[in-house]
Amino acid sequence: MHTEKTKTTMVIEAPLASIWYHLTTASGMNDYLTDRVNMSTAFLESGTVVHIVIGDMLNEAVCTQIEPMRSVTFHDHFKSLLADDSYLSYQVTTTFLIEPVEEPDFSRDSSSMYAVSAIVEGYESDDELLQWIRECADFGWKQSLFNLKTRLELGLDLRQAIFGYPRLGICNYTATSQQLRAHFLDPNHVQGNWVMEVFPDGPASLAGLQKGDIIVALDQHKVPTYAHFVKELSRSYGKKDTVDIQYVRRGTEYETTARLSYHALLTGLVEPTDARVNDIRTRE
Repeated sequence: MHTEKTKTTMVIEAPLASIWYHLTTASGMNDYLTDRVNMSTAFLESGTVVHIVIGDMLNEAVCTQIEPMRSVTFHDHFKSLLADDSYLSYQVTTTFLIEPVEEPDFSRDSSSMYAVSAIVEGYESDDELLQWIRECADFGWKQSLFNLKTRLELGLDLRQAIFGYPRLGICNYTATSQQLRAHFLDPNHVQGNWVMEVFPDGPASLAGLQKGDIIVALDQHKVPTYAHFVKELSRSYGKKDTVDIQYVRRGTEYETTARLSYHALLTGLVEPTDARVNDIRTRE
């Protein structure tokens, strides 16, 4: 079984102790990323079980290795409900690594420049669902580490703006060469996003998109990768209600217009009520 890993890095100017606090304590995690965190020990150590809730996603994480002020590794078991109420579960390993990019000043409350990385391993490359999750998580860590940066450097919490961009009600990822050729497209000249799932009655479904379509552009802007796709949707945040979609189906290019949605079930910004958390936990 071949697995893949991703690495996302953000340079942050802040005291080392503040960065470490946000990565390893319940209150620190809640300050930039999570909704709820419960730890089995007062302080994070190898073997600590960390129960994390982020909207409609749960993570039962176990700390497997820790080097204070430098790195911490978790074995993650994620559980979530998708917009169509289907259950999702997968496991990966996540390491947070802090490296100085200049000679650190260890005097009290002094800020220095640090490269903070989230390294995630364990995605099965031949699993379509995990390919989608990998691309979502990779971009998600860019968003999360950017929010950590704004919290520490500017005091701003931008979670709603960063994660609340409008959605189309689909699961998609960067199309493979094989998928492009199946639609009679030359991978050397055309790239796009493979539509893995279309949620019933969502914006894309109502606009006519189907599972297996390849989205090549949004509002005439090419979207060769998942990251390009998310960035194009994010540009619409708070500015427009619709988006023009150019897509290919069995070698023919079509264009349609979809009404963008900010529904919590699509953005993932769901209020994590006890009832919903228990619903996720009892699905397995």
